[in-house]
Amino acid sequence: MRKFNFDELDKERAEAIHFERAISALAKANNRKFDEIAILLVRALESFKGEHPSNGLEFKIYDYYPALGFKFDLGFQTVSTSFLRYIAKGRDYYEDPNPDNAGQYWLENEGISSCGYGAFYFKLTELLCFLIENNLPIPDDFAHALPAAQKRYDWYKKLIQKELDKFLAEIEEFEEKNKPSEPVTTKWNDFAGKDTALMLISGMAVALEQSGGKYARGGKINKSAVAEAARKAINDYGKGTEITSKALTDLLKSAIEQNITKLEP
Repeated sequence: MRKFNFDELDKERAEAIHFERAISALAKANNRKFDEIAILLVRALESFKGEHPSNGLEFKIYDYYPALGFKFDLGFQTVSTSFLRYIAKGRDYYEDPNPDNAGQYWLENEGISSCGYGAFYFKLTELLCFLIENNLPIPDDFAHALPAAQKRYDWYKKLIQKELDKFLAEIEEFEEKNKPSEPVTTKWNDFAGKDTALMLISGMAVALEQSGGKYARGGKINKSAVAEAARKAINDYGKGTEITSKALTDLLKSAIEQNITKLEP
């Protein structure tokens, strides 16, 4: 339940930063001109996506009255951003001199007043989070609010990192599930001692065939049985292999064709 007391009202009022005060303070802290700060703010506003949790490091434009508090309206922000864009272009403006129209601003247009805009405000904590995220100097006038802003900033950064970690984990899981099977080579590559190794493999296969049993079939070497026996032995007694019996059979067939010309002594 929202609290209503003078402490809360004072905190709310301290959060409300009039656009001229904000731009002037930022201009002083950054040693930049008024219109240059307006350019920075417009560019930032136009880049914001308003998506949680990254919107915690963005700022908005508000309508504010002490009697009513903060009010955010997308239409009001659009109009105020247009006003800010004119300021960024170096257009002159002034506040209505009529006390009854306080907070109403007008653009100078060749000496003729036109295009009225209402005063707009930033929330100090939001603005400070934006400054921290973008490594911009903190104006001295706003330094008192830095601890609360830093706490908010750290919290949102943790949320953003959590979302990023979740996204990366989902991508990794998706890629793992859809990872294509690596093709297993069924050809012998060149290596030192290749001819001797293939000759030895061929000879051992013939020796198994000569011993009879399942390694011989129709007077020929049962290459599938030899390959499967070799794969099982590697997995049971060696470092293991993921190569298929079919691939081993093809490799054995290639070795035998290169080295064995007859099966009778």
